[in-house]
Amino acid sequence: MITERQMFILENIIENYVKNCKPVASKHLEKVFKKNFGLEISAPLIRKEMQTLGEKGFISQPHTSGGRVPTKKGYKLFVEKKLQEINDVQENKYVQEIKSLIEKFGENPQSLAKKMSSITNLLTIVYDVKERYVYEGLWDTILDEPETENPEYIKNFISTVKKIEEEIDCLLDDLKEIPAIFIGDIIKRELKTNNITLAISKIENKKESKIIVFSGFLRTDYERLLKILKALENI
Repeated sequence: MITERQMFILENIIENYVKNCKPVASKHLEKVFKKNFGLEISAPLIRKEMQTLGEKGFISQPHTSGGRVPTKKGYKLFVEKKLQEINDVQENKYVQEIKSLIEKFGENPQSLAKKMSSITNLLTIVYDVKERYVYEGLWDTILDEPETENPEYIKNFISTVKKIEEEIDCLLDDLKEIPAIFIGDIIKRELKTNNITLAISKIENKKESKIIVFSGFLRTDYERLLKILKALENI
């Protein structure tokens, strides 16, 4: 689909944009590649590769002569690649942390939701399957994000979260597998995530059965999120 160098550039655009929430320029990447990787890739060559990535729909340019930002398509390709890389549970620093949280707060879904929100920087919903009750984590993790400066973004986010909470049983029935991740997708006809990322996992053992839903904007630390999903899957 794209070359190895283009993928490398896309990954760095995403990582920089997730961290700084600012369009990423070719000159900035030139410095990053030299400083962090010892690579001499000129700004003109980076711009040429960016143009190709843009034509293929993986990045966009909000302003003429400005930097680039990832698109939904770009994030999805990034996640596909990271899913292939995150296999070694031993190297996943979140496994022990998540395990300890569940041991400590597994019987207290409200506290578990708040702790999960703190770790992920995403709004976390814990649905207790036996009680059929939804517990919300910390909204501060979302309300502190720059995206909330756009009234439509936060309005859409809140309405989507409320819709998920109201129809969580139907949503779970429609899912083919868990864990699942949706990046600005239509989950079902009446539930569109638009500029939102949703990740769904579960905790299931003899003592408890809980569904964990992580909600955030498209600009999400996907590498961290995927490691947390993997940790939950292996507990």
